[in-house]
Amino acid sequence: MMHSIGPTLARNTPACRLRTSTRAFTAVHGLRPSGPIRRSACRVAASAAVASFDFSKNGGYVTYNARDTRPEPAKLPPPPKSGEDLTHVLPYILKLALAEKQLSWRLGAAMILMLASKAAGISAPLFLKAAVDTLSAGGAAILPALRCVLLFGLCGIVQQLTKELCHPTFTPISQAVARRVAYQTFSHVLELDITFHMNRRTGRLSRILERGTRSIQMLYRAVLFTFAPTFIELVFVITLLATQFSPMVALLVGGTFVLYVAWTLTMTQAAVEVRKQVNQLDNLTTSKAVDALLNAETVALFGNRQLEVNQYDHYLRGYQAAAIQTERLAALLNAGQSVILSAGQG
Repeated sequence: MMHSIGPTLARNTPACRLRTSTRAFTAVHGLRPSGPIRRSACRVAASAAVASFDFSKNGGYVTYNARDTRPEPAKLPPPPKSGEDLTHVLPYILKLALAEKQLSWRLGAAMILMLASKAAGISAPLFLKAAVDTLSAGGAAILPALRCVLLFGLCGIVQQLTKELCHPTFTPISQAVARRVAYQTFSHVLELDITFHMNRRTGRLSRILERGTRSIQMLYRAVLFTFAPTFIELVFVITLLATQFSPMVALLVGGTFVLYVAWTLTMTQAAVEVRKQVNQLDNLTTSKAVDALLNAETVALFGNRQLEVNQYDHYLRGYQAAAIQTERLAALLNAGQSVILSAGQG
């Protein structure tokens, strides 16, 4: 039986904490403690055995049991070295996705759905063109034109359905990998020596853990739902242009795309160093705020309130300058991309 200590005992009083500890100890060990055990061991049992969190508006709970026998996430493979490019990062995140054996089929399913979405999206204008050409030819061509129009609508439906199904199909993989990375990272941090924890920067560390977990999902989303679909669609379009129109037109489109990618990579590399500064200053700002608040009594005791505020403002000014530089580079990137696309279309 799963017992839970819900938020109904949220009042942080000694009596409530004692009742909570007693119930947890009784639920786990089947006996009611007394004497010193009720004041000490029960609190350990309450925190280590069972904990519940208010999860939904209708009063539901997500309950954790310390006796849960489900296997822990597998160890992570050796990560790529810091500063390496996407050619080393992409194989690593692909290896992480394929390591989820019970979910690996979802990767193939998501790729099939993505291909179907792009194929339907490219086929739809062709059916519309066929319908217009059929009607323009005149004669008793209503039925073939109607068939092309129906296929055009069907392609639009397939494109939207497969596109929307890609996300829920692949999300369990990205969530499982993010959980695995977060689990192993948190475990590694707790296994560090006491010197690290004595000199901890709680705010900075929590920010790094949060950003690292979120970046895994962002990478998967960018690669699977942005880079790969764009490349596949480009191949389809160039092939179609080369066969239906002229190889010169296909070459022009391909050259425009190459310039577009080259400009994007150049500006992205230039923005990497600035982004690193932004992240570092963000870590320092969060660390200063959280650590000062956690040690508010010590700060007040030594009269360092204004000193902490001034240091916090110093980090904020640095973050502001770096963020402005990032926006300038982003504007330059977008402007260059627009110029290249406009030149290619002209």
